[in-house]
Amino acid sequence: MDDSPSESRRPQAAQSLAACWQQHYPDEVVAEMVGRGFSDHVELADSVIDPDALHLLLNDNPNISNALLSLDGLEARARAETIRRQALLSGLGDVEVGLTALVRAGLVIMVPEPGQRGWSLLEEIETRRFLQRELIWPAPLLEWLRHALDLEAARHELGGILEQDVIVTLDASVSTLELNLLHLSSGLCGDALILNKDGSPNRRSLTRFIKGLILPGRDLGAEPDPMKPDDYEAAFFLLGLGLQLGLLHEDERELTANPRGLEAFFTANEAERDRLLMRAYRSCAHWSEFEAHALLERSSGLTFDSTTPRRAVLGGNNDWASRFSGVRGQVLSDLNKLPWGGWADVDAVVELLLALDRGYLGRALEAEIDSAPTLFLRSVLVTALPWLGVARLGKTQRGRLVIAMTERGRRLLRIDPPSRPVSSERPPPLMCLPNFEVTVFRDAITLRSMFTLYRVGERINLADHVATFRMSAETVQRGYSDGLTAEALLAFLKKNARTPIPDNIAWTLDDWERVHQKITLYARGSILQHPDPDALDLDLGTLQHYWKPDEPLVHLSSTDVFLPTLELSVLSRVFDVEKAHKVDYAQTTPPCLERTGELTFAPLPTGLDFVTRAELPRFADPVGEPEWPDAWTLNVEKIRSCWGDDAVSGLLGFLSERLEGGVPASLELRILTLLGEEVSARVERGAVILHVSSEEVCAALAEVPEVEEHILARLGPTSLHIDANGAEAVEAALANLGLDGRATGERS
Repeated sequence: MDDSPSESRRPQAAQSLAACWQQHYPDEVVAEMVGRGFSDHVELADSVIDPDALHLLLNDNPNISNALLSLDGLEARARAETIRRQALLSGLGDVEVGLTALVRAGLVIMVPEPGQRGWSLLEEIETRRFLQRELIWPAPLLEWLRHALDLEAARHELGGILEQDVIVTLDASVSTLELNLLHLSSGLCGDALILNKDGSPNRRSLTRFIKGLILPGRDLGAEPDPMKPDDYEAAFFLLGLGLQLGLLHEDERELTANPRGLEAFFTANEAERDRLLMRAYRSCAHWSEFEAHALLERSSGLTFDSTTPRRAVLGGNNDWASRFSGVRGQVLSDLNKLPWGGWADVDAVVELLLALDRGYLGRALEAEIDSAPTLFLRSVLVTALPWLGVARLGKTQRGRLVIAMTERGRRLLRIDPPSRPVSSERPPPLMCLPNFEVTVFRDAITLRSMFTLYRVGERINLADHVATFRMSAETVQRGYSDGLTAEALLAFLKKNARTPIPDNIAWTLDDWERVHQKITLYARGSILQHPDPDALDLDLGTLQHYWKPDEPLVHLSSTDVFLPTLELSVLSRVFDVEKAHKVDYAQTTPPCLERTGELTFAPLPTGLDFVTRAELPRFADPVGEPEWPDAWTLNVEKIRSCWGDDAVSGLLGFLSERLEGGVPASLELRILTLLGEEVSARVERGAVILHVSSEEVCAALAEVPEVEEHILARLGPTSLHIDANGAEAVEAALANLGLDGRATGERS
């Protein structure tokens, strides 16, 4: 160890230390600290930082090396608790003892409270109050101590995490996640992923759609295999995130792409995409941190059994989803409070998060095993964050699992401030070849431009720095169906190409558009319904006198006509648009049904919209009564055939949007009993307590007017205190709802 570092550092270190003492410590505190009187602050500081004195201090307090190393990377001022967290993250252990010795020796200065008078440093140390204060250490002083005590050599001995000692085991980036989402969702345009009965992705069907994905921990070009647990779990995560982002749409037992969602996300700027990604992860109802069992078992050394909380279906459960949304939000907020530098010990991060959590995770997860909070946090760190591209994983030479935040991940977690847009000139990212192959230079292309290529081409190859797309009549006409034109596509290629576009490409794109125009697919438009066919024809003739659309009107039936526009202002000369009943299928469908009987429904005077008209026969039968000629009654077999295991939620979801006033509690309970749900209730005489089978049923019953008027108090999630005089009325209401309301006990 070198006891004679450059003497040029020592005077500057002594002067900076003396200046800090003078600024923050009264003379009596400095005297108390060194145990003797003094006449000159600089002279005293120089004696304190003398190499011999420092080595004596180190021999008496070996822990000061850890404490001094934990100050690296901090801004010469931090709260004591922040320093302790920094030490834990960087593998230096708990540094409270060493930090106490440094404060006692005067090498780290405690900032007193504003206006604090007559205080004692020894008392602050003995009562440990200094740990709640800000500590400062002049940069010249730390530099001197680093050389005088040879701290870098000590770092190796103490087991601190060094960048050069870490082997990256899982590299990641948010850009890779976005490319995976784009590749996966583009493959589902015009095709569907089959789901199993429980809602999980069918592995055989999934094989077709995950080809070309860059999955975590896999080499570029290695084809994912859904039969392997790691690959299946990573693909499951992408599907769940895609559903939450609105890139995908779940319909019965199929997943397909949502074109509007794709365009909204992949054409947004980076800051907006970051916000959407974190919101989608927080509220993801289709995947949980307990899904990644294979990866989690290997990284934790634990074995999972049937008691471990796990969710393995894509259909979201509102209660489960809302619980996890709050938990994830809390964990992300706590991650932001940690002093992230470089690599951090995963076990230490979990320990710190549990300390910040104060038991919230265990209560919120409602898990059956005590280790659930630890498993959840570990899964966030070793699965969710790397799969989001927020963090990388590695291992030290001593086998310690470590984590580091990526540059964009630090912005997503708000560890670093948002980056300002940099207006740098990028070289053109494309090269178009006469064989309709397009070479893409990945470092130069924006996600928005990559999205355009996926709309008109198929990716056939992917390497570290380039990707290759092939355009064909089928893929290009798919883009035309999505609103692109040959002129716009050619302009895009010319703008982004490094070399001139071959003539045959320009000519062929026009030719493909001419062929495509033989069949017209409308991306948007309006359907006009009128109850009187003759009046509709007369009005349309008048309308066409004022309005000359580019595309012809299309008669769908005698009372329905398609207009190739969303601009209702063109109709105002002929129709009273303000009074017309409007249905926007991009928004929530307005109510169109009214309840006419226990399980029967009829259209409102405004009539049924097209979707409702098509969907009703799938789960209901016409009543066929003169009084209600257009009424429908529910059919249990059809309901189960239509929605399968999700019959209750599917039917209630359909009716809640379309039934005027929503689904009343009495109808909800009737549907539950109709579809064989386990719903029961009993009235206990005496105190007259109504017990029900679940919290949901209890909430619904409390809204039934015949029951609500007799409720005196709610005693718990499944119990209601009923007025004794109304017990018989409540029993009658339960019987009408199909519930078992048998009474037990005697009335008091």
